[in-house]
Amino acid sequence: MLYRTLLQHPAFAIGTPDFTESFAVTALTMYRDIGDRLANVQGFMGHDDAAWDQFTRTVAPVRRWRRLLWPVVGRWVGRRPVWRALGSAIVLRTYFDFAARGRRVGRVVEKTPVNLTFTPLIRSAFPNGRMIVIIRHPVDVLGSYWRRHATDANATWADISINEFCATWRAEAEMADDFRRRWPDAFLVVRYEDFTGDPDREFARICAFVGEPMAADALRGRHDDYWSAEPLLYEDIKPSAQGREQFIPAEVAADVSARLAAPMRLFDYAPQPAPSADGDRQ
Repeated sequence: MLYRTLLQHPAFAIGTPDFTESFAVTALTMYRDIGDRLANVQGFMGHDDAAWDQFTRTVAPVRRWRRLLWPVVGRWVGRRPVWRALGSAIVLRTYFDFAARGRRVGRVVEKTPVNLTFTPLIRSAFPNGRMIVIIRHPVDVLGSYWRRHATDANATWADISINEFCATWRAEAEMADDFRRRWPDAFLVVRYEDFTGDPDREFARICAFVGEPMAADALRGRHDDYWSAEPLLYEDIKPSAQGREQFIPAEVAADVSARLAAPMRLFDYAPQPAPSADGDRQ
């Protein structure tokens, strides 16, 4: 929902919102070469073949350098000095420069779920960039996963176990807390509940953070058929806990809250009460 809203802000707008996630950090910088991992990377560039061709020609010398250096240092590609020595920052900056041309925008907004893990590397490539992480109560996140899996046959990634979910939510929450403390001027955490509960206030805060004027029109739902997989994205923003009651049994909610009590407190989330013997919540 936040990505949709930013894509409707005049600074980032590309017409009808396109929810393509580039996965550019992994596809372009974590392997020896770009290889076959090009579909989303090219699609995010506004489906502009000319911009893509210019990009690949521009980074050709860096790609040759990576292939030569990879056998020596490739195993440490995730370490920032090695990542930079391989020319990764150059490739990433060049890619988003051509993406801005292909998308015909002055500024680029991009959402890829795994970006959080690569925050230090992204910061290294874009020291003046801004990163936003939206966090949500874990019980509602798990409910959203299980709802999506139940309603979308293609969402196999949403069939997640409680153990895997809790480990992932904990790790990402702790990373987000660490990064917001390390880079308070460049890394913003937004609670989903705050954004949906008072969109005008929170979006004004987000716009100030990215250095753009508030654009209230960006908050309005649009009924263009731009993503049939998730109809909620057509609507105006409103508070939602959809999925918790229907898809998350009370005992599972209490278990998740108990396991994640410590990282939840980092973001002022209250635990889910355990059900009492007669089925009511304590």
